[in-house]
Amino acid sequence: MGLFRKVFKGGTTVRVDAGTEAREAAAEPVFEVAVDDGDELVELNIVGESHHQDTLQEIAGPKGPEGKRTLAGVTLRCEPENPYDANAIRVEVLGHLLAHVARDQAAILSPAIRRACGGVIEARGLIVGGWKVDGRDAEGRFAEKNEGHFGIRVWLTTKDCTRLDVDKVTLDPSLRPRLTYPAIPPAANGERRMSATRADVEAERYGSTVTVVHEEHYQATIVAAMPPSWDDRTCPLLVELGVASANPHAKQPVECIVVRIGNDPVGYFTSAMSTRHLPAVSTACADAERVTAEAHASQGTKGGQTFWRLKVEMGPH
Repeated sequence: MGLFRKVFKGGTTVRVDAGTEAREAAAEPVFEVAVDDGDELVELNIVGESHHQDTLQEIAGPKGPEGKRTLAGVTLRCEPENPYDANAIRVEVLGHLLAHVARDQAAILSPAIRRACGGVIEARGLIVGGWKVDGRDAEGRFAEKNEGHFGIRVWLTTKDCTRLDVDKVTLDPSLRPRLTYPAIPPAANGERRMSATRADVEAERYGSTVTVVHEEHYQATIVAAMPPSWDDRTCPLLVELGVASANPHAKQPVECIVVRIGNDPVGYFTSAMSTRHLPAVSTACADAERVTAEAHASQGTKGGQTFWRLKVEMGPH
């Protein structure tokens, strides 16, 4: 509580313009204090401020040409009696209702707050917006009238998340660790790369993205080719292409293109895409030691199961 009082005692107001940079700059005092305390902020999605503009203005003060940035201590109060959502969470400042936490986050937070804190927890808040241009510029000339509503930004801390036993990244995906995406190496000697080259793109010669099928049977190989602990974001991969007499998972045994990582298959082109690309791939296989292409893995679903799907980038040929 000592830190909380230090930040919000007196309700400091910072006035800046209404742009995106000002939005982040105005929140710096909130972030700085969290960092000083060895903590990290988790931003919540807030809805419903439009219904409480008068109350927001009472707290932040009258609208002005530069808008308002008013630090405020927030109380998050569970509202199980809410007729529309039993997980509703009120956003209150000085005992006044200003908004609600968005439904998806409230569904995670409400049970945790009721279990750990008796249904109430304090948070950090920043009232924003509230700019108003009266129709004349600084020299008294007519200008277009502009007016912005008040809103409120609200943060918990990672310590709060630990106390509530909720995952901070589930609440605020922007906190996901920064990933180093694998770099696709240039083609080596004896390798034929089938994806579009920089020269192709600059000359507006575009290829196509081919969806791979039956990769659900080869998930272990795909996962092993990605960096350890990769999350649900798309991952670039380098795959090898070859010609197979048949796709073992297809009903009809027809010649097709097999997609491999190393020596292990990870999927196949469809019959239609194999027919389209077989001449080029067959020729490349006869002329080069390795035939490769750029690909990417992304998560999809099939039969209710989540798995990594593959798409291969084929260049013009």
